[in-house]
Amino acid sequence: MALNWTFPRDSLTLGGIGDYRIADEDAKRQTATAQSIVSRLQEQPGVVLADEVGMGKTYVALAVIAAVLLSTRRRTDHIVVMVPPGFVGSGEVAA
Repeated sequence: MALNWTFPRDSLTLGGIGDYRIADEDAKRQTATAQSIVSRLQEQPGVVLADEVGMGKTYVALAVIAAVLLSTRRRTDHIVVMVPPGFVGSGEVAA
């Protein structure tokens, strides 16, 4: 099932602002990773995003989700994000 999702480079920017800005090289890597994931999702049902601690996986995943929502104008099937139970806090996931 081919999809028509695109990465909206003009309206979705990774890298942070002000005191929270990251190095341009890191922002470019995160953007390229998010673009690659969106592209791969055109032809396959999912991807595994794995990297070293602190490389921006959370921001990349959020950018991919935002790209899908913008591409579908928020009319899409469910988006599944898997996190460790301790990350959620109480261990319960809101619907």
